[in-house]
Amino acid sequence: MNRSLSCLKKNYVSDAEKCYGRAMELTDLTVEDIRWGKSLKELLRFREVLSELYLSKNADLNRDCLSVLLSFDVDAWNMLAAR
Repeated sequence: MNRSLSCLKKNYVSDAEKCYGRAMELTDLTVEDIRWGKSLKELLRFREVLSELYLSKNADLNRDCLSVLLSFDVDAWNMLAAR
């Protein structure tokens, strides 16, 4: 999502679409892994949000969703905030 946000800021829409597509592929692979069974509902909701971002190609919405996701992991949030 961070890479797609960078692409959208530069108006590289086709590259952003590829980033979303790859994120959805990785999410699909994660959903298929039985180790993530307890988180299946959340993973599928995340994929739904990715699909909405893919269709909207809205940089502001992407940034907001990325901020929400990163807020769940303090280390990731701190790493990106330090840049």
